[in-house]
Amino acid sequence: MQPINPFLIDSSLVGRFGGLTFPLNPADFNGSLVPLDPVRSRLVQLFASAIRYELGPVWSKLTGQANQLTGKRPIESILELDPSAHDMREAGVVYPVLALHRVGDQEWSDHTMQIEKCEQDWNLHYILPALDIATVRRVSDVFRIIPEIVRRVIRARGHISFENGALQFFPDKGGIGYIKMTNAKSGQAQFGGQVQDPLWWATTITLHTIEYGYDDENEFAPFNGVDWSIGVGDSTGIIPNLLNASTDD
Repeated sequence: MQPINPFLIDSSLVGRFGGLTFPLNPADFNGSLVPLDPVRSRLVQLFASAIRYELGPVWSKLTGQANQLTGKRPIESILELDPSAHDMREAGVVYPVLALHRVGDQEWSDHTMQIEKCEQDWNLHYILPALDIATVRRVSDVFRIIPEIVRRVIRARGHISFENGALQFFPDKGGIGYIKMTNAKSGQAQFGGQVQDPLWWATTITLHTIEYGYDDENEFAPFNGVDWSIGVGDSTGIIPNLLNASTDD
């Protein structure tokens, strides 16, 4: 009789990593593999919702006047990828843009005997188009406040505008158990680095997260008990058991 592998049910992996559950459900996919990273989608929607909510009332004071951002909201487009100049042109984004993507290595280690953790850096970009000097003077201070909004959302573990203020950043809520803002830099930016690419105005925020991979005990059939027999041995054979134990005893 072959031993049963509890991690394989109907020839499929069973477990969770971050916000992703195995086995994958085909019904969640519709012409795209974006659902393979639900953590990214939740994070960028959370930050976008908070920025729109907090900046909206004062942003209208700016865009109500004649300038390059007239009629625009604090965020018009969201990208879940590295915002290269080519991709932004091809996507036909409307500015301002908020973009989020993973960056660098994923570092795996043991969290407990049954839970693994994955540490990852991210870049969150808030991007405005090339602006004339008059508009730059009007809006440039927004780059100082965007990181502060993100920092406070992280500290509060959520925002009232997202899922009615439900707490975020727990291993069983959205897939992220830990998040920290580690760096922010602002100014003119050239996404793509080609000489012909325009100079945007942007702030880039670096985030550090921990996602957990674990198995749900509810996904496995219960067992009635377990027996242990512990002994020692050498080249001559096994010495009779030193310890016998059972959960039924």
